[in-house]
Amino acid sequence: MSADGRLHDVDRHLGRLATERAYSPRTLASYRADLGLLCELIDDQAQDTAGEGSDWRGLNEALLRRWVARSMHEGLSARSIARRLSCWRGFL
Repeated sequence: MSADGRLHDVDRHLGRLATERAYSPRTLASYRADLGLLCELIDDQAQDTAGEGSDWRGLNEALLRRWVARSMHEGLSARSIARRLSCWRGFL
């Protein structure tokens, strides 16, 4: 799946949240940023594995655990990490 395909999936998800759940524009903007980060993780994984896993199936527990560890090491708060993981879980 291309990056454009992933972004289309993100746009569809955010559209549903806006219409079905009436999320605020600010919440949707935060979710868009969080899901953009998830897309970047997939892109980075694909580069590390010579293109394998360049779609949503490329996500796995090990990749997400490495992201959490790196984020904690870089000083991201536990609350911010939990919010991003919650957003990703709702999307996936």
